[in-house]
Amino acid sequence: MCIRDRNKGKGKKADSNPAAMRKTVKRVAFNRFSQASEHTIKQNPLSALAMANLAMIEKVRSDCSSSDYAKSQLDEILGRFYPDTKINSYGRLSSDAKLITALLEGGAEKMSPMLIEVSALMAYQNDIDQFEKSDGGKMNLALLSYFKTNVPEWTAVNEEYLNAQTKGAIIADCKASGFDAEYDLAHEKGAFSDLAKKKLTEIKEAILASDFDWLGYEPTGYKLSDYIAGEDKDSEPTEATAGEGSAGEDSESTDESEAA
Repeated sequence: MCIRDRNKGKGKKADSNPAAMRKTVKRVAFNRFSQASEHTIKQNPLSALAMANLAMIEKVRSDCSSSDYAKSQLDEILGRFYPDTKINSYGRLSSDAKLITALLEGGAEKMSPMLIEVSALMAYQNDIDQFEKSDGGKMNLALLSYFKTNVPEWTAVNEEYLNAQTKGAIIADCKASGFDAEYDLAHEKGAFSDLAKKKLTEIKEAILASDFDWLGYEPTGYKLSDYIAGEDKDSEPTEATAGEGSAGEDSESTDESEAA
């Protein structure tokens, strides 16, 4: 519908100084702008996409602040999609007029893939070691379960895991995964038994130096089913079992004294 512009009349011009308006009148004026803006956003979905991107950037910065990876990735993403736009400020980015219009210039070609990449960083939410009880932990487990992600495709036994785990649990992993048998084949019969008697540092070095493929093996607490199907278990799945933990620590102490 075409609306005739009545602001071009020949009559006496009304006072055009907004600062002189009564606050109550100005409130009504901006309520009107809100109504028009709501309609504009609905008619122009790209504006919603721009605000969603900025809201997610804000969310990642606040909720993933303890993850150096998430922070560096966010900077890389922003620099790749909008190298000429500074989005360094913190706070309510989703209502920042300049940033919204700057993102709009990139169109859906930039904003759609950027929203996906930024949203994916929410996988690194701060959990303050609450793990499966945290919002981030629950979200990750739910998404992996819903989309039936093949989690074993991500190697579990690596240097980071070995540095965090006890000797007893690592030896148990070697036996459960078949590493012990492969190690014997690569060296000689009984070689793994001899290795298991050595210091933890030497065991880790031998594991990392081997060609054994750990892909597909998941230690205790690394299986999705440990959490999805066992939320009401009495034991905590994120820790090695009491037997493994105590055995590992006792064994390690004994070996250290033997080595000495």
